[in-house]
Amino acid sequence: MEPAIGSQTPHPGMMVTLVLAPAFSKPGTADDDMYEKMFLFSKWIVWANYLTKGIDLKGTAAPSRKEIRDLSSIELILLREGLAKFQNETPADDPKSWFQIAGIHGLPYTTWPNQAWNNDIPRKPGTKRIDGFCTHSSIIFLTWHRPYLSLFETILFDHVQDFVHGIDNSHANKQEYVDAARAFRLPYWDWARRGQSAIFPQVAIDNRYDRASVPKSTKSWFNSNPVYNPLFQYPFPGGVDRRITRSSATTVRYPGFSNAKESINTALKDFFAERRTASGESKNLSERTAYILLAYKRYVSMSNNAYLDDKDSSGKPVRPEVWGSLEDTHNSVHGLTGGGGHMGDPTVAAFDPIFWLHHANIDRLFAIWQALHEKDTDVDAWVTPRSTSDGSWTQTSGDVESVDTKLYPFRPTEEAWYDSKMNSGVSSIRRTEPFGYTYPETAGLKYPPTPDAKSKLYNTVQSYYTNLPRLIRQSRANDETAGDFLLPQATILSQIAETKTTANHTTALELVSNLPNQEELLQKSIGPDKPFLRDLAPDNEYLEWLLNVKAQRHAVGGKYSVHVFLDAVEEDNVALWPMSPHYVGSFSPFGQAADTMCENCKDQQEAHLEITGQIPLTIALVERFMAQLIPDLRAETVVPYLAKNLHWRVEIGGQAVANRAQVEGLTVFVVSNKVTLPEDGSQPPVYAEGVSIHAEVTTKPSGEGRGEGTGLTVGQ
Repeated sequence: MEPAIGSQTPHPGMMVTLVLAPAFSKPGTADDDMYEKMFLFSKWIVWANYLTKGIDLKGTAAPSRKEIRDLSSIELILLREGLAKFQNETPADDPKSWFQIAGIHGLPYTTWPNQAWNNDIPRKPGTKRIDGFCTHSSIIFLTWHRPYLSLFETILFDHVQDFVHGIDNSHANKQEYVDAARAFRLPYWDWARRGQSAIFPQVAIDNRYDRASVPKSTKSWFNSNPVYNPLFQYPFPGGVDRRITRSSATTVRYPGFSNAKESINTALKDFFAERRTASGESKNLSERTAYILLAYKRYVSMSNNAYLDDKDSSGKPVRPEVWGSLEDTHNSVHGLTGGGGHMGDPTVAAFDPIFWLHHANIDRLFAIWQALHEKDTDVDAWVTPRSTSDGSWTQTSGDVESVDTKLYPFRPTEEAWYDSKMNSGVSSIRRTEPFGYTYPETAGLKYPPTPDAKSKLYNTVQSYYTNLPRLIRQSRANDETAGDFLLPQATILSQIAETKTTANHTTALELVSNLPNQEELLQKSIGPDKPFLRDLAPDNEYLEWLLNVKAQRHAVGGKYSVHVFLDAVEEDNVALWPMSPHYVGSFSPFGQAADTMCENCKDQQEAHLEITGQIPLTIALVERFMAQLIPDLRAETVVPYLAKNLHWRVEIGGQAVANRAQVEGLTVFVVSNKVTLPEDGSQPPVYAEGVSIHAEVTTKPSGEGRGEGTGLTVGQ
């Protein structure tokens, strides 16, 4: 077995450098060429310790990464024990330590591996000093994170194997642990999946770790150290920069509360679990995910949130998929999870253990989108050249990023760097299997997928994530349970409208406690005077309703969020806004303060980088249809309803702001997108290429923009 990661034994390559290099003449002699070749050879041996090649499958099929709530008890033990070893056993100055791997993403802004011999990443004239290798608001946002996750997963895998190696062979379940460890992969956290009791997995928000059922292993870090939950936090080593620790001994979430569990568990889990339905935020995340996977056909808009100036001759946006992206949805989850803590700041987010589960899910959604839309003959279905408004150690502002852009600092071999090319070469990140993993939805797929395989995958996506086409199809099949998960919210909305109750968290709790059980709600929803979801798509067509948002990423220190409501905002406590029955969803920039040391982000600030987001309103409107507050989704109905009831609020650092125009460049407007449902229910819905802008929703009668001028006006 190889020495444990983090061993103080010098790397073999380093020893070769020290022993062999002096055997040749010094630079400036006739042996210069030989000296250089030997130096490079010795450096390659060193690099061999830090390649990002994924987990060796040894001729077997790639195992699937699993949703964390689907892990067996043994797999969960392996995850926690492996994380604890990863977080603590390897010295912080070792390139394979948790501290160094997390630091690739942002602070402490060093190269990787941070070793004296590593000067291999080429610099261009005009580039600035080394910073984090962050690729946010970039065409390579998704492709860069794939090898990054693989590097983390491979090191975690090694720690898991080491833990299992320490279990005595006489243990009754030793072989089960060996088998589980062999197939172990980094789990993902699917924050958008319908049917979960809460957004957050309980195992990641409990600060305790019950080890009663954990087998004794001589390689467990907990043998001689205090027990904690390594999914909940990362304990910082001593002497770490306060910009990273935030004066805390561990990573934190929701630092303004007495503890993170109180905030997340009480405010976002227990409340919504009690009401037997998903929160507005979780439903919206699910709806956003479905819309991106089903409707977005171009990689450039699906992948990242940089403003895409895609307009018709009159200057109006022409495509439904210009404003949302996986990165936009990813940002909302960072903000929702971090609550002002480490996870909410891109410079330090990777130190939080849940960062890795979150990004594994983003990679999974990327893989699903690839299977649904990627075509070798369609250049728009993959990375297309795009100028970057940011800069880094290797890129200057205005440089064009493309499939050829190197995904520093990740190497597949000693001689190559990863890139985003579509070929299947050693440097390509296009497929997950070469990294040693797959996902349940893409396992066994042959590329390009057959029409039948795509059809099955479309149906899987529709069954996982909230979307109206599936609900209408169920209703047409006379499925009485169609949309049943929306009934609790529809009932609450109906009661609030009838009684004119103030819609804050206090009255919401009272209404929740008096809700009938699900079966009774379902029976009450059936009757000749009750609406049917199939009625929303006469002639097999209906309108998707979307709220588009644009703003500068780093405005007001990048710490703002835009929250969307349908009907009055009657909750004073910003932290409790998501509990409001009127709450729909949020937009977060995942930006940074003006005094950041990240040159990438400074360049974005100086360039006033604009980003976009998209918050679907359709499901929230369907709930109001079920509550009989609106009769349909036609423009004649929805536009006046939104003009009266759509509200957006801005919070900065946990405080509501009176003037929304404080967020530079903030623009909010509503569009509709026509959707056609095929007669064959197994086929995916067809989303129109164009959108209709409804600026009258966000325009005051005086002609000014609503929300202190942040609303798009008619004629703008």
